[in-house]
Amino acid sequence: MAEDSIVGTVALRRVDDRACQLTRLSVHLDYRRHDITQQLETALEEYAREAGFRRITAQSTVRQKPLSVFLESVGFEEFKRTLRDKNVIITYEKAL
Repeated sequence: MAEDSIVGTVALRRVDDRACQLTRLSVHLDYRRHDITQQLETALEEYAREAGFRRITAQSTVRQKPLSVFLESVGFEEFKRTLRDKNVIITYEKAL
């Protein structure tokens, strides 16, 4: 493990008083498959709950299959699909 290095980031954006959106979840290639992505997502959920949010959303494209698989593995469910600039955007939602 890289004790003195940043190997991943996660961020959320407030949507309204009850909802937030996961806007960034990134882990350095050398540290993927070390449970860091799961730890970051769990920390984000804990923070969101403490901040009073009741649901969290996330977006992916159909091309980002690993992200979609991960989101579904941690309990997000597909909510809707939209077309934006010729890209299919998948919106996921999870109750907190």
